[in-house]
Amino acid sequence: MERNDRKGRLRLDILGVTVLLAVLAGVGLTVLLQGLRDGQAQTITENIPKGPALFKGWQKPDVAILVSGQMHGYLQPCGCSEPQYGGLIRRYNCVKSLREKDWPLVAVDLGDIATAASPQAVLKYTTAMKVLNLMGYSAIAVGKNEFYLPLEVVEGHALNNPMPRVLAANLSERVFEPWIIADKVSPKIGIIGLIGPSVVSQVSKFPNVKFAKNNRDVIDRSLKELGAKKPELVVMLYEGTFKEAQSAAQFFAAERKKNAQLPNINIILCLEEEEEPSGVPRQVEDTWILGIGHKGRYVGVIGAYRDASKPTKFALKYQLVSMGPELNTPKDKLDGHPVMAIFEEYAKDVKQGGYLTKFPRTKHPVQLAFPNSRYVGSERCADCHPHAFKVWSDSRHSHAFKTLVDASPLKYPPLRHFDGECVSCHTVGFNYQSGFADPTNTIKQNQRLINVGCESCHGPCSAHESNPQNVAIHKLINPYKSDPKAPPAIQKQRQNQLDHFCQKCHDIDNDVNWGKVPFHVKWVDRGIIHMTPKK
Repeated sequence: MERNDRKGRLRLDILGVTVLLAVLAGVGLTVLLQGLRDGQAQTITENIPKGPALFKGWQKPDVAILVSGQMHGYLQPCGCSEPQYGGLIRRYNCVKSLREKDWPLVAVDLGDIATAASPQAVLKYTTAMKVLNLMGYSAIAVGKNEFYLPLEVVEGHALNNPMPRVLAANLSERVFEPWIIADKVSPKIGIIGLIGPSVVSQVSKFPNVKFAKNNRDVIDRSLKELGAKKPELVVMLYEGTFKEAQSAAQFFAAERKKNAQLPNINIILCLEEEEEPSGVPRQVEDTWILGIGHKGRYVGVIGAYRDASKPTKFALKYQLVSMGPELNTPKDKLDGHPVMAIFEEYAKDVKQGGYLTKFPRTKHPVQLAFPNSRYVGSERCADCHPHAFKVWSDSRHSHAFKTLVDASPLKYPPLRHFDGECVSCHTVGFNYQSGFADPTNTIKQNQRLINVGCESCHGPCSAHESNPQNVAIHKLINPYKSDPKAPPAIQKQRQNQLDHFCQKCHDIDNDVNWGKVPFHVKWVDRGIIHMTPKK
């Protein structure tokens, strides 16, 4: 891997960055398009072939380029429902299968590896970068979400790890390189990273974030430096919108007509606004512009074939590949899987770092009106609401926490009952004061709040317990209550409100089958309805 080494760029004290990390971790184009059909958003694009249909009709390419991006912190599918798509274990298996075909492979990522807001964001970023390194990624751009991390964390990786290289041509006073040459394959691939105007405007407000004053000069200089290395194909990791990428492609094409020494930008990987990518590259001048979707549900594979009559030209083929269940590791090969080993380390770090107590707590609407109201646990509801308690006890909600504790080997990483991003939907009041794992709670109190209980929906009920006749509290803990004799339209409205509330946890990321069954079927026919029956 040849690196660009620019004079005068800022260096950081490697030891200092290491300590900080420890603290924070507490081309000529012809098109043949075929597609496939990830963790966590689950909308599925139809008519995308699977398995053996992948790369149908493809010969071995001179080089294959795997593109990914916008993972947004989704390391793995949560495993709460099937089928879910995405995850770095499946991506590793996909990359491994391509290399087993003996395809020369270069892997690059657009960035947005991190999640924008989570106490575990730094740990998730460093974990993901370990896995991308394991996969042999050559380069990754600095995404918008990475600016929500201390940039020293991203720089720490750039300084301490040879791969993947972190690229950002127009980000000033940082250690990131503008471009690299992936020279372990032939044809030689040039990779350049650039942050587009829309993202620049959003992240310039962050402390110590500075961009080149003259963007055009920086790009021109970087392209000249890259062109001097005579790459045969160039991939741009462009952290910007399609319209911005389109304008950039037109600009680069015009500049190249003025100066033949500038390299042609063959592929631009840009931000995808939709979670589901189209799977069809858009061509502007001699450049393909691609988006890859969100949350790591897909990767794209580009096959480049040298034109025998024009050796400097390449024909490209493209396939969108879904990270679906067909890429799961067989059960008898789970032990020793290298990515699983990294995830086990991640899970242990989450537990030992006490991350459960680091999630922010806000006041529930009940607590805003009644400041002393606390969560008490479902058992305390049984005396006055025996029918509702019996319905709850017989439901899956009453042992929701156990599903985390007993997570199967396919639901990696383990120890999910110490992971706040999972626990939030498997316990009572996790996001609110006095809810599960609030630092002010005793062990006994936390034990009362495991599983999805009465107060998961009704809110903290100590004020109600001490004053059962207070009508003001009734309205707060049962805001969707309506008269059973109300017109059907009112009843329908209530059902819609309840459905929307349930989707805070039963969302498209985690319960892929929720919308397949009408809500009233779940509510009535499946026995969730629990109003006190008439005597």
